[in-house]
Amino acid sequence: MLTLSSSQIPFIQLSEGWYLNIITQRIATITAPHGEIKTTYFGFEDKEKAEQFKQSIMNKKLCFSAKVRHSERLTLFNWEVKVWGCSQNLLDNLVKRCLA
Repeated sequence: MLTLSSSQIPFIQLSEGWYLNIITQRIATITAPHGEIKTTYFGFEDKEKAEQFKQSIMNKKLCFSAKVRHSERLTLFNWEVKVWGCSQNLLDNLVKRCLA
């Protein structure tokens, strides 16, 4: 499992105890007051790639639910996939790719 210390990850406080954690330019999470990840975001340049990613992770059961939308959290991208229940394995693998 990939381990990043909280001092390595830039974050934005959204409200008391809730944080947007910018893991890479393309990946972010929102954590609740007790530190658990509530949602994960993956950024894409175009809607088609975002839809393909969503279908892939849903088909492989790597999350509970996912939604493609215009970017609200990852503003460097036009589109993002908002994911609930993202598997830690998926998150780790994609972060490793982004940081490689």
